[in-house]
Amino acid sequence: MRDCRVCGVAASVPTKTGPATCPVCRREKYLIVKRRYQQTAKGIATARAREERSEVREKRRLFSASAQGRRNKAKYEKTEKGKALRRKLSLKYRSKPEAKAASAAKHQQTKDDPIRRMQRRAADSRYKRTDNGKALKHRQRAKRKGAILATEKLLTAAEWKVIVLAAKGRCYYCQEKAKLTLDHVIPLSKGGQHTKTNVVPACAPCNSKKNNRLLLLV
Repeated sequence: MRDCRVCGVAASVPTKTGPATCPVCRREKYLIVKRRYQQTAKGIATARAREERSEVREKRRLFSASAQGRRNKAKYEKTEKGKALRRKLSLKYRSKPEAKAASAAKHQQTKDDPIRRMQRRAADSRYKRTDNGKALKHRQRAKRKGAILATEKLLTAAEWKVIVLAAKGRCYYCQEKAKLTLDHVIPLSKGGQHTKTNVVPACAPCNSKKNNRLLLLV
């Protein structure tokens, strides 16, 4: 038995010839060389060719179906990388025609289910409280009011955020700092547009006082 020349552990090398390296240090060196090779072009091509072999794919499929494989998958999906991959694959699948057909068929089967309807109402309620949900509500209201949309697009949530940041928390009319609401300079009922050029941030009292007038009456 010899001492390892790498880690220095006494009597850890069982062989009498060759490099005086213990099994643990030899394994670590092997893994370093292996990872270095896997990052080269040849190593990547070799790994891809191996994954295409039928026996390797069948072996991976059987492992994924095993208890340990399911535990590994659940652990990976909890990581940020796993969540991002899950979202990417979900969006890719939902864009396919067969996925849209399956979703429509499932909706027809479950649309009258009380539990499903309750889940749908809860999801709609959560979405309406988001910035995109509030922006959609204003766009729908503008369409109902018959707003003229000849030249510009409807205001988006991102554009409204820019307007609020530019105002620095102050009302467009009284210049006081307050919780800001969306106000149309030219009201929708008077032919105004629901666009970024016709929208200003206003506090609730000023917005209510202006009502559907063209100018704020003080």
